[in-house]
Amino acid sequence: MKNEWNVRRTILDITHRWPIIILVFLIGSVIGWGVSYFLPSPYQAEASVYVAFNADAFFRNPDDYKNWELGQLNALIHSDEVLSETLIRLKSKSSDWEYVSIDDIRQSLGTYWRNAGKWRLVAEYPDEDMALLLADTWRDVIVDTVAYATDNASEMLKISTAIEVNKTAEEQINLRVIKLQSVLDALSTWGDSLHIDEMDKPIETLNRWHLLGILTGISSEDPVYSALLDTIP
Repeated sequence: MKNEWNVRRTILDITHRWPIIILVFLIGSVIGWGVSYFLPSPYQAEASVYVAFNADAFFRNPDDYKNWELGQLNALIHSDEVLSETLIRLKSKSSDWEYVSIDDIRQSLGTYWRNAGKWRLVAEYPDEDMALLLADTWRDVIVDTVAYATDNASEMLKISTAIEVNKTAEEQINLRVIKLQSVLDALSTWGDSLHIDEMDKPIETLNRWHLLGILTGISSEDPVYSALLDTIP
C-alpha cells in the first residue's frame, strides 16, 4: 500500500495539535520580546536639504565637474568641522549629549542621494527625541556651513578678480615706464649729438624728423602727447 499525502488529513492532524502550535507561538513571542528589550532597534529620524547645481557655468566636462562638486559636498557634510559644530550645538540644547563624541554621532549619521536635488539626512539613535534633534541640528549646521563657504568663495572670487585686474594694470604701467625711459634715453642721446652752436638755431629738417620719430611711439597713445608734438619748433 502506497503512502499518499492527503491535504485534508494533514489539516486535521494540525488542528488536533493546536496546543503545540499555540505553545510554539507563545515561545517565539517571548523570545522576540526579550530580544527587542535587551537589543532595541534604534529610532531613525530624517531631515532633508535641497542641493542645486549651477548649470549655466561652462566647463570642459560638466558631468565630471558636477559629480566632483557633489562628492566634495558629501565629504564636507561628514567632515570633522561639521560634526564638531553639530555636537557643540547639541550639547548646548541638551545635557544628554555631554558624553557623546564625534565618532559616536558619525556612526549614527547617513546621507542618501543620487544627484543634485533632494538629499536625505538620516540619523539613527536609541532615543527617539535625540534622533530627531540630531537630524535637525545636523541639517542646520550643514546649511550654515555651506552658506558661509559660498559667501567666502564669492568674496574670494572678487578678490582674485581684483588682483588680476591690478596685476594687468601694473604690467601696463611697467611697460609704459620702460617705453618712456627708452624715449628719455633716445632724447638724451639726440641732445648730446647736437653741437653747442646749433642750440640757438632752428632745428634742421632731418633732426626734426628724428625728434618726431622718437616721440611718436608715446604720443599716439595719449592725446596730450599728440598736442605737444604740434608745439615742437
